[in-house]
Amino acid sequence: MGIRGLTTYIARHSEQYLEPFELHDTYLVIDGNSIACQLYNWHARCNCAFGGDYDRYAEYVREFFDNLTRCKITPLVLIDGGYENKKIKTTYSRLRSKIKMASYFTHTQSLKFFPILMKEVFRDVMDEKRVKYAQCAFEADDEIAAVARVLGCPVLSYDSDFFVYGVLYIPYNTLDAGYVKGRKTNGYVKRCKIYRVEKFLNSFGGLDRSLLPLIATLLGNDYIKRGVFKQFFQNLKLSKLTKKNSNEQQRRIAALLNWLQPYTLNSAVRAVLSRIQKEHRRRIMSEMEAVIAGYTSSSPRMLAPLGFSKEYVTEVETSRVNSPFKFQEDFNSLEIVEDSINLEEPLKSDYNYEDDQEHDDSNNENDNDNEDDNDEDDEDISDYDEVDLSTENFLSSAAPPWFIAEYSRGQYPPYFIDMMYRQLLFCPPQIEDYFYPASHLGSLKIISVIFELLTSNRKDVKKNLEYVIRDDNNRATRYQLQSCREMFSFNYPPLKDLNTLPLVIREGILTCTLETPKEFNTDLVLPEWRLYLATIIYWSQQGHEPLVTSCHIYALLCSMLFGIIDQNLGFCRSAHKLKAKYNDVIKTNAENRKSLVDKVLFPKNTNSTLAGKYVTPEDCFSAANFFIPYFNLHPKMSSSPKAFNVTVVHSFSQFQSCLRYSMHLNALLGYPYMQPKVAEVYNGTLLYNLYHNFKKRNSIEAYINVVLKDSPSLLQIFNTLTNAIKQPLATVFEHNVNQKRRRKNKNKSTKVDDEEYMSCASGDEILENNHPFIDPNNPFCVLNAME
Repeated sequence: MGIRGLTTYIARHSEQYLEPFELHDTYLVIDGNSIACQLYNWHARCNCAFGGDYDRYAEYVREFFDNLTRCKITPLVLIDGGYENKKIKTTYSRLRSKIKMASYFTHTQSLKFFPILMKEVFRDVMDEKRVKYAQCAFEADDEIAAVARVLGCPVLSYDSDFFVYGVLYIPYNTLDAGYVKGRKTNGYVKRCKIYRVEKFLNSFGGLDRSLLPLIATLLGNDYIKRGVFKQFFQNLKLSKLTKKNSNEQQRRIAALLNWLQPYTLNSAVRAVLSRIQKEHRRRIMSEMEAVIAGYTSSSPRMLAPLGFSKEYVTEVETSRVNSPFKFQEDFNSLEIVEDSINLEEPLKSDYNYEDDQEHDDSNNENDNDNEDDNDEDDEDISDYDEVDLSTENFLSSAAPPWFIAEYSRGQYPPYFIDMMYRQLLFCPPQIEDYFYPASHLGSLKIISVIFELLTSNRKDVKKNLEYVIRDDNNRATRYQLQSCREMFSFNYPPLKDLNTLPLVIREGILTCTLETPKEFNTDLVLPEWRLYLATIIYWSQQGHEPLVTSCHIYALLCSMLFGIIDQNLGFCRSAHKLKAKYNDVIKTNAENRKSLVDKVLFPKNTNSTLAGKYVTPEDCFSAANFFIPYFNLHPKMSSSPKAFNVTVVHSFSQFQSCLRYSMHLNALLGYPYMQPKVAEVYNGTLLYNLYHNFKKRNSIEAYINVVLKDSPSLLQIFNTLTNAIKQPLATVFEHNVNQKRRRKNKNKSTKVDDEEYMSCASGDEILENNHPFIDPNNPFCVLNAME
């Protein structure tokens, strides 16, 4: 959620409310959505314009969890689920903001734009590190606070709601990246600052603890806008401007906290309702009670999916006192109060929030809660949604137990709940060419199958799925998705039976959806690559503009090798550091390498699994010299916005969308294919640079065979990947984008085309420093080798 201005207010009074703390030897409840985003925002060093450098992101997430382990901190990660009804308006608003942001995004911007598979990569790393995590049905904040209360441990997030939950709270921006030796312990600690609600309450004369949720309610969050209390705030007068209360929202918070001091929760609610018109009181009171209850009486039920025993969870639930707040008086009998609340200076009605940006709602992903909410005060109360109490038990009534268990374990994406609950899907915007249709259109068939499977045994679902996507005018628009029931010769299996179907049936549903041709020989490739390659085939055959070419395909296939290189050499994106690390090893084996390079080590049809067994650090080192420069932009391109070819990014965004939904369908079907590890195969910057390199080549395969000739095992794997999909994509491989060669002007000196130079990384230069490079596309290149 997020309470506008509260993070800034606490930060400006940090000496009062935040105390230095050494974190170690404890549970730590982590707001998964928030921290996944903050790790990307603060540390990932990704080129957001190219659709996701997932390998860089994954490496920092690993380092984050490794550092917690060194300090003997046990992370318990809770992830948000689907959208509750009361958050739909906010979601629409943020989707519009993201579309607008994506429409002008370039590689020279310092802003962050989250790639659509970021959360999948975050979960993959948690699985790799055996971090305990669970997914809530809807918003996770209440569940996070409940678990932290039971365990008596801190919460790590960047969400201002946790200032009013009454739990120990560590704002992420106060957490040091590394770890140090502790002053009071023999082990390592992570330094940070911790918020204790008692210090906050005492600074306002011992403010009643029960008033904290009311503060969030009146200031407004994603669930209840401050405009609802317009009449109340019109009577509130603010203190004078100070250095710490430098804008209207900061003064509003200070005034509200001072005003609340003499009140109890019930008397404060009475004072607020008495300043609201009678016809709106019932609805507003219902909203206030629901929001307050969320902050105070949520259940610690997520302890079970986090791995705590059923006996322990039962004991906690039994001992928990659950008494949600209910207003104790007849609100209709309250007289309307018109008098003002005098606190020195009247409130302005035309304030602006731009100087009070918050960064505490990570579920919105790209906008970080910094929208301008000037129109909140003009909101019509009659349009405000009432609380939908049916969300609490929806999942248990709409889905079988096996599905609930898998969903709680985080095996399914949150939007599954949106599909099931309200037959609605928000398609996340990507960086793409906005002169072309939205990149998600090629995925609609896969989305339709997911929806049919999720709702196949529910008689109450009588409408098709609605999906929200940008239209031709770049507006967020709802569309009806046509059913794909006719694509199968059999009926969709009911969801309750889906997990018991034979594997061959579930695999058949997946391959039929992806239209995987019989010519695709899955036996040739590693199991974790099969779905990835099947998705490449599906994406290539959709026929959407811009058309997929062989340059796109070769770039994707070639980039699949860097995961193998990382596994053998460790993560390294610096040629200098790599050489320093492995130079002695390479020198020792130099003579042996010369004798091996020209030998055929494998039969022609060797599969990638067998070839993978022969991969050596020497092979990887040689190939890394080619790959590493392509992970970064050429310096000249970094300073030139016009050099950015967003149409190339658009094609790979289409592929990412197809991959996203094919992976989610694969998960729903119980993984008939192994799930690909996105961080091991996809780097947007690498793909962009490889594409621009390959489009200059008449024969890309011949070029790659020369580039990787000193890495025979990796070359064999690449050729195997190519052979696996070449026949299914014969027409695509025939469609090369090599442009006509520029004629040399005899009257002028030859110059390198700036755009082409800036669009391609300089991998060849590094190869040429090690040995002569012979380009099969250039017959005169051999002369250089003879010098």
